[in-house]
Amino acid sequence: MEIVQYDPRYRDAFIEYNTDWIEEYFGHLEEEDYETFAHIDDEIREGGMIYFAIEEDTVLAACMTKPMNVTTWEICKLCSNKHR
Repeated sequence: MEIVQYDPRYRDAFIEYNTDWIEEYFGHLEEEDYETFAHIDDEIREGGMIYFAIEEDTVLAACMTKPMNVTTWEICKLCSNKHR
């Protein structure tokens, strides 16, 4: 397994796995989830990052972090591949 920073080719897996997790445990996506997924590249440009756990070019898990202020970061999304 390898941990890699954001790579656009894994973007769809990040959205799919987060959607699966949110729907399973909370029933539905909220407006904030749709906003995050629609603006991933903006979040990255503004200092956020998505880290992927990759094995054989398959995403196993991912988490998204973003700065809240100068000294505080938030893990705002966390997901795993339920098929692996």
